[in-house]
Amino acid sequence: MPRNTVRTLAVFLSLVAAAPAQQFEPGVLAVTDVGVNALRLFDSSGALLDEVQTEGAIGFVAGAAFGPDGRLYLASGGGEVYAVSRDGGFAAVIGAGTLTSPVDVAVGPDGELYVADAGADRVFVFDAQGVLLDEIGAGSPLDGPSGVAVFPEGVLAVGNSASNSVLRFSLAGQYLDELGAAAGIGEIGDVDWPRDAPIFVCDFAGDRVLALGGGGDVLFTLGDDGELDGPANATRGPDGHLWVTSRHGGELLVYAWDNTLVRRLDLAVAGSAAPHALAVAPWRFRARLKGPLGVENEGATLHKELDATLVAQPGRGSAWLRLHDDDADAGDLASTFGATLLGFSGGEHELHGGQQRHWLGYHAGSGFQDDPPTLGLRWKAGLDKAGVPVLKSARGTLHLGQDSTSAVAELRTTGLLK
Repeated sequence: MPRNTVRTLAVFLSLVAAAPAQQFEPGVLAVTDVGVNALRLFDSSGALLDEVQTEGAIGFVAGAAFGPDGRLYLASGGGEVYAVSRDGGFAAVIGAGTLTSPVDVAVGPDGELYVADAGADRVFVFDAQGVLLDEIGAGSPLDGPSGVAVFPEGVLAVGNSASNSVLRFSLAGQYLDELGAAAGIGEIGDVDWPRDAPIFVCDFAGDRVLALGGGGDVLFTLGDDGELDGPANATRGPDGHLWVTSRHGGELLVYAWDNTLVRRLDLAVAGSAAPHALAVAPWRFRARLKGPLGVENEGATLHKELDATLVAQPGRGSAWLRLHDDDADAGDLASTFGATLLGFSGGEHELHGGQQRHWLGYHAGSGFQDDPPTLGLRWKAGLDKAGVPVLKSARGTLHLGQDSTSAVAELRTTGLLK
């Protein structure tokens, strides 16, 4: 039977040292209900797993995203972004005193948080510890941001309420262009930009989701048959389909890439269902790397073995690889990688349930503009009861450079993180 436990949560104003937090189950759906200010967790079939009551704690939550640390980041109307662990621990870690009306949050390739603030007409950039790194939007047409998404190639897509269009920026904050101004969007809401897909824009008032091409043209729309009622959030699920919350309809709708409606999940709980923000928990694996993973003082390549954490979002075609090096005398990881958290996206093949597929990516962070490493993975996967892929293990290679002479390290997973 599904658990329907309402947890009483203590709210802390800063991060404190604690025992490792329990991780969210891979593939779990985190859905905010703005009718009763609750956070609910569902499995891929729509069965309720748990409920977290947020009234008086984080209030109205309009945006959600999972980070490489396994936490769920929630953009709260109270003026902060909260990091949430599966065991119910909350910490108000982002933006206190800086944010005014955060409406959405997205996670970048290096783990940074991009927070759309409708009150400040800005996108604020924080690191995972809450340190303000940048502000995006000054001197641009940005006026009332409604949603934010990070594209792997280093582009930020932001919904703009004043023009009901999408503005694009570089991750460094340079304004690039505007898309969808002629699409007739009635009330722009969430924006999502998966790896190899169009830009999906929720038209809340128009009861539809638009797919915009790179030139801003409308490729297709979802909801033409009247099944959407207040689409609030769209994201790519672990099955590769587009999952959309219908706020007034109290449902989660799943669309295939031929624009057909695959499933409708009724999220009504105890007579209340106003689903808004949606995020899908990634798979987090313990991993082991073996190869040229360090640099000696003389500059020679050092072959070694490292523990790592592999965080995978299969439907979105993205992953993070966090490297752990406790051997201070074995060389500086930063000398080889420039960072210990590497973000990857893109690929030649998508993951399909029950089959093993090769998945290649590239690093999109600031440390590898000229010669980014690539990651090749072969997954072992199955299917859950709803037909959604479930990752079990992976083996692969990390190429430290794109040419044929690049050094190669072997990677294998050793188990799921609990």
